[in-house]
Amino acid sequence: MAMTRTGTVSPALTIIGKDLDAGATFNADTTPAVGVLKAGTLMKYTAASKTLDKAVVGTDTIFGILADDIDTGAAGTTEIQPVMIYRRGTFLRQEIESANNVAITPGSAVDIALGDLGIFLELSYEGYVGLNPVPAGVQPMGLSEEEQAEVDALVQSASEPNPARTTGPTTEPPQ
Repeated sequence: MAMTRTGTVSPALTIIGKDLDAGATFNADTTPAVGVLKAGTLMKYTAASKTLDKAVVGTDTIFGILADDIDTGAAGTTEIQPVMIYRRGTFLRQEIESANNVAITPGSAVDIALGDLGIFLELSYEGYVGLNPVPAGVQPMGLSEEEQAEVDALVQSASEPNPARTTGPTTEPPQ
C-alpha cells in the first residue's frame, strides 16, 4: 500500500536575497481582522499583548520581516493566526518595498535603521530603480538634501572623463 502525505506547501519565497541569508526567526500571534499581509511586510511587536502587527514605516519600531503571506481575516474575525518573522538577513529590496507599499531609498534613514537591526536590502533585479510603476499611495523615502548633494557629486564625477594617468609604473622598457 502506497503511503502519501497531504498538506499545504508554501510557494518558494522570493523575499530572501541571493545569499540565502535569513535567520533569527521569531514566532508570535497577529491581531485578527487586519486582512492579508504579504511576505516581506515590516512588522512591529507589542510586548503587552504579545502580538505582531504591520509596522508603519517611519513611525513604528520595526521588529522583523514577515516570512510568509498570511490572511488574518476580514472585519469581525476573532481567530488569532500564528506567524513567523525574520529578525535578520538579506532580502530583495523590491519585494520589501512592494509588500509595504513604500520606497526605501538606499542610504535613507529607514534603510540605515534596518541595517542596524541586521536586515539588509539588496537590488537584485537588473535595472531596478524603484517601484515602477509607483503604486497609488506610495510613500517615497527620499534622501536628505545633504545625501542628495553627495549622490549628485558622485554622479557628476563619474560622468567626467578620467585624467591621464600620471603615477605608477611606466609602460616603456628601461633603456
